[in-house]
Amino acid sequence: MSNDKIKPARNKKGLFSIILGLLLLAAALLLVVYNYYDAYLAELDSEFYKQYLLEDMESYVPDEDLMWDTYLDSQDPNRKMPTIIVGEEEFIGVLEVPLYSLALPVMSECDYRKLKHAPCVYSGTYYRNDLVICAHNYRKHFSNLKWIPAGSEIRLLAVDGATYTYEVKEIETLKPTAVKEMTVPENREWDMTLFTCTTGGQARAAVRCVLKDKTPPKYMSDEWYEMPESNVKK
Repeated sequence: MSNDKIKPARNKKGLFSIILGLLLLAAALLLVVYNYYDAYLAELDSEFYKQYLLEDMESYVPDEDLMWDTYLDSQDPNRKMPTIIVGEEEFIGVLEVPLYSLALPVMSECDYRKLKHAPCVYSGTYYRNDLVICAHNYRKHFSNLKWIPAGSEIRLLAVDGATYTYEVKEIETLKPTAVKEMTVPENREWDMTLFTCTTGGQARAAVRCVLKDKTPPKYMSDEWYEMPESNVKK
């Protein structure tokens, strides 16, 4: 067979390879655009919820019955965290990371849909010092937390006006299936964990934090929320 007869076949294969390469390039570009757009929408949603949540938190005062229940339960670590509903979503407060100028509303429950809007409580409570909060790897959510230095301050502003101040202890990298290690690891030396996906999504970056200080809600006396010295990490 002469070379002239096989050239058209070679040309077709080359053209097919070029078209396939262009299609793959276009698909990759569309994925990048989608991810940026998705992150942008998440940023807008968080800002929307935070604005209305902070307004409601400023005027939050429970009725007398709830205040009395809060007093009676003030030493019960298993009591439910107070929440405020904004729209159709329920929030426990606002998480602040001063180093990155972040202030994010935190939803009281977690599922894939909710994570599209804001960080969510994955497990635990701030009363039991085992709170775990997760968020997507969006630029304005938890992306930068993968590199936050030890010693950085993180604050949780609860909806009832209490403020919990934490210090970053360390960052762990865990497998996506390491649920127990994420939530109730052995010899736990921290009081709050924030986690998100690593770049590429193959693992989870867990920011371990210790409680350094706590201030009570405006409507409660200091005695009700007094924190035992044994709970304060030196």
